[in-house]
Amino acid sequence: MLGGARPAITAPPTGMIEGVAKDTQGQPLPAYIDTHGIQTDHSQLMTASSGMSYVWEGTRFSVDLLAGTGTRTTRPGGPPNGGTLPSYSQTNLGVSHTFELPHVGAIKVRFDVINLFDEIYLLRSSTSIGAFSPAFAPRRTFYAGITKQF
Repeated sequence: MLGGARPAITAPPTGMIEGVAKDTQGQPLPAYIDTHGIQTDHSQLMTASSGMSYVWEGTRFSVDLLAGTGTRTTRPGGPPNGGTLPSYSQTNLGVSHTFELPHVGAIKVRFDVINLFDEIYLLRSSTSIGAFSPAFAPRRTFYAGITKQF
């Protein structure tokens, strides 16, 4: 006791009793992990990326695709990291062109669209071991930029 005060947990999170995570049989999580294999939370069966670009009359057009089968998550009543999030894919587009300006030189102008089809998906859940908050992929996003090299 410190100065007569006793530490106490007043409202433990779900699945926690006195601050100790429990497995599906009510055993402390470290004991469960000692006797069971646990997949890491960022494991996926498959991840893939591909891309291509094409230059037409000095303008570069690009597209890339990201895809995955979904990271690990813990389903209600299931083992830690025993489930997977849904699979996902994301398509990005870009266009850029370099202009030669008198007295200025080369200026590159670029425009990109991230997540063209505005797919909404979780990158990780908050139920896997080591993840304390969910993380979503970016929504459809537009970027523009101007570059001048010195």
